[in-house]
Amino acid sequence: MSRNHININTISAVVAGALCTITLPVGATYDQLSIETNIPLAKMKNIRVNVNNDVVEEYKDGTVLAAVNKYYKREVVDGIVDLHFKKTEMKTLSEKRQFCLGTKNMQPQTAEQVPFMPAITSVTVTFEIDASVAAPTVAVTALQSDAVPFGNFIKVKRLPVTLSAGTNEIDNIPKGYDAHIKNVFLVTDATVDKVTVIRNSTEEKNVKQSIAEKVQRENGRAPQAGYYAVDFCGEGDIKQALQLKDVRDLRFRVECDAGTAAATYGELVIEYVDTLKGV
Repeated sequence: MSRNHININTISAVVAGALCTITLPVGATYDQLSIETNIPLAKMKNIRVNVNNDVVEEYKDGTVLAAVNKYYKREVVDGIVDLHFKKTEMKTLSEKRQFCLGTKNMQPQTAEQVPFMPAITSVTVTFEIDASVAAPTVAVTALQSDAVPFGNFIKVKRLPVTLSAGTNEIDNIPKGYDAHIKNVFLVTDATVDKVTVIRNSTEEKNVKQSIAEKVQRENGRAPQAGYYAVDFCGEGDIKQALQLKDVRDLRFRVECDAGTAAATYGELVIEYVDTLKGV
């Protein structure tokens, strides 16, 4: 089938101070969701994509989601908040569409297929509307494509961290069983000079932030202030994602400017390539 835009009409609790829930019909494949709203980005909090009882994407608020979209040079428009399941930053069409949100239920033919073809019973997008928002409005349009089962997906997970001047090590990063990391954003007000990735005692990336951002721009990315990206798939090749299977030691060594205040808050926004029951 050709790609098709449809309106999503099952939207509940569009009320200040409430948890708004958008319910997607099961059976379709979703390339993108566009949420038209008058809610300021910072007041659209704890955005989550839920499949069955699993949170597969989560963002602190709309500002973080918009910054991630800007980094990938996705179109960002005032009054519209987009969730992109089709990954346009990949090089080939098959890789771009590989991670669309498929909800078609099919019968596994072998035992090996069971973990990769989970039964999908519900798909929702939820977010909290700040109590200060006056008369919030929400309308949703979905871009759908050929129906496929849920397969590999780019999960987005949050991990809070604290940073201080000098060297900081983050060693509690979830690894899952057979996941890969596509990209990591360190979101913080601290000034970060360098992020070094250490996997099983081997440095995978050790480059100053100024050089890293130059390479990202050469690869068609748009680095955002306060969002320090460690982009393993900068060339649009998913095969370059950081493999985590059998990884015992995974650390991010973050070098912060001498002027960084003690215990400055930050969080990692981690993009994993994984299955539904993974990390």
